[in-house]
Amino acid sequence: MLKLSEILELDNTQDQEGEHHPDNRPDPEEVSMVLANLAQIASYAQQCRSMVEGKPNVEEWVQEKVAVCAHEIETILGYLKFSPEERAKRSED
Repeated sequence: MLKLSEILELDNTQDQEGEHHPDNRPDPEEVSMVLANLAQIASYAQQCRSMVEGKPNVEEWVQEKVAVCAHEIETILGYLKFSPEERAKRSED
């Protein structure tokens, strides 16, 4: 039988889906999924760039979608750059 302190400790390590990640360590599967998605984004971006280069104009809705994507990636980069883990790494250097 679990002690109350052990139950409370388990609750502190649950993510939103109720899965446990002790010490808030990232799940290797989640990290690999993010890396795969970033690789796919880079590939799609390069393909789009190749298709747009040399065109006289690009439809407005395409311009808007690209602007939204650029903003979203910038937001993610800003978060990752200034996350507590990254700040700690930089202070160790």
